[in-house]
Amino acid sequence: MTNILIIEEAARAPGQLRQGLEAVSTEFPNRLVGALSSVGEAVSWFREGGRPDLVLCDVQLPDGPSFEIFRQVPVPAPVIFTTIFDQHVLQALEYNGIDYLLKPVHEEELRAAFRRLSALRQPFSANAARMGMLPETPARRRRRLIVQKGLEHVALPLSEIVLFYTEQKVVFVLDRRGGKYIYDKPLQTLEEELDPRQFFRANRQYLIQLDFIHSFRPFDKSKLRVEMDLPGARPEIVISQESAPRFRRWIEA
Repeated sequence: MTNILIIEEAARAPGQLRQGLEAVSTEFPNRLVGALSSVGEAVSWFREGGRPDLVLCDVQLPDGPSFEIFRQVPVPAPVIFTTIFDQHVLQALEYNGIDYLLKPVHEEELRAAFRRLSALRQPFSANAARMGMLPETPARRRRRLIVQKGLEHVALPLSEIVLFYTEQKVVFVLDRRGGKYIYDKPLQTLEEELDPRQFFRANRQYLIQLDFIHSFRPFDKSKLRVEMDLPGARPEIVISQESAPRFRRWIEA
């Protein structure tokens, strides 16, 4: 039995989505455990311990985009996003999205989404179990960032990112192949959102990833100079005397 939470403006009213759930229930037994109509209601529901098996969520809610829910609270469940727009597909991938259905949602589309859920259920169950033992933060949900290169938006896996740096108030991202992108959040926000076991704020300008540290060495008495695994010219990243002990503890953890 799949416990389902619906988040959409008309969640409490009978509609096509509920009819679709009833239609697929013979093949995929399900029951509704919540019907919420706003970002605020959903945030409160999850903070109070709500744990569905699946979330059906409209992208646009009366008090803002539903992505705000996932930025504010952990949602340890896969999500099927529903919308009348198609421009949010890449962003939906950041927040446990397993499918993106355009309204009106048809029965066969919903059935196909449930098949994907069945294939993914074991990994999500394992992830939810881990979440029960670890502090729940957005960093442990996020697997990729939406970055910009020219006019294109790219879903860049975090595992590919070597470092972030800021220059003239713009945040740039460098990947393992030397690709350079722009990101629309400040380093301070990234530092708070990303997993502190993987990313370290080296100084005001740089946020670096553990897996791409090539080497480090003493510099100017008690400072450290870090070299990253990057093709071509490598930036000079200096860790201050005050931060050097914390960096050593972090890299050895």
